[in-house]
Amino acid sequence: MIKKKVLALALALTLTTGLGATAFAAEKNVTSLPDTVNIPVQGKYVGENDEGQPVDPGDIEKVYSVDVEWGEMNFTYTVTGDMTWNPTTHEYEGTGSAEWTAVGDTVTVTNHSNAPVQVDFAFEKDADIVGNFTGSMTVDTDTLDAGVENKPQEADSVTSKLVLDGSLGVDNTVDTPLGNVNVTLSAI
Repeated sequence: MIKKKVLALALALTLTTGLGATAFAAEKNVTSLPDTVNIPVQGKYVGENDEGQPVDPGDIEKVYSVDVEWGEMNFTYTVTGDMTWNPTTHEYEGTGSAEWTAVGDTVTVTNHSNAPVQVDFAFEKDADIVGNFTGSMTVDTDTLDAGVENKPQEADSVTSKLVLDGSLGVDNTVDTPLGNVNVTLSAI
C-alpha cells in the first residue's frame, strides 16, 4: 500500500510540474480552398564564451579566406597589312589592321570568409614598356558577401576581364612584361 501511495505522489508531482509549462501550439481548420495559413516563427540567438559570459554576434572573430584565380594573362598584339610610320604624328598609318588577342584574360575572386569583402581591380602598365596602350578591367570594384554557413558551393564571387587598347611597340617581339593586374582586398 505504501508503494502505491509513493507511486501516486510521484505521478501527481510529474503532472503538476507539467502544468507550469506554457504551450504555444495552435491550429486552424481550413474549410475552403484556396487558403493560406500563416504560421509565425520566432527565434533568438543565445551565445556564451568559455567563461559563461554572453557573446554578441558582432564580437565573433572574423576569419578571412579569399581565393584569387587568374588565367595565363598572355596577350598578343597582331598587325596585318601595310603600315607606314608618320614621323610628324608619330603614328602608323595605312591600310592595315591591328588587334589584341588574349589567352586567360580573367581574374576571379571568391569569398569564403565569415565577413563581406570589398574587391578592387586595376591594371598598372609597366613604365618601361614601349607602346601606346592602356588596360582596363571590366569590373573595377565589387563587394562579396560573407560565406553561407554549410554551403561552400554558394560562396560569392566576381570575375573581371583585362582589356588592352592601343598599340604595342614593334620592339616587343617576344613575351615582355606589360604590367600587373592589382587585386586589392579590403575588410568592410
